[in-house]
Amino acid sequence: MNRAALLERLDKLILAEEQSVPIYLDHIEAVLSWSGFSAKSRQKAQAVMRMLAGESLAHKKMLEGLKAGVRKEGRDVF
Repeated sequence: MNRAALLERLDKLILAEEQSVPIYLDHIEAVLSWSGFSAKSRQKAQAVMRMLAGESLAHKKMLEGLKAGVRKEGRDVF
C-alpha cells in the first residue's frame, strides 16, 4: 500500500470514529426512555455508551498519531 492510499484509509477511519458513537449518544436517552427498561438497566446502558465514546476518542487519537507518523515517514510503501 502506498502512502497516499494509507493516508486516505486513515482519514476514513478517523471520520468513522468521529461520526459513529456521537450518533448513538445523541439518541440513547430517547431510545432508553421508550424501552421500558428499569432505571438500573438504563443507567447501565448509558454507562456502556459513555465507555464506548471514550474508547472511540482514544481510537481517533491513535489513528491521528499513526497518520502523523506516515506523513513523516520517508518510505512510500507500507
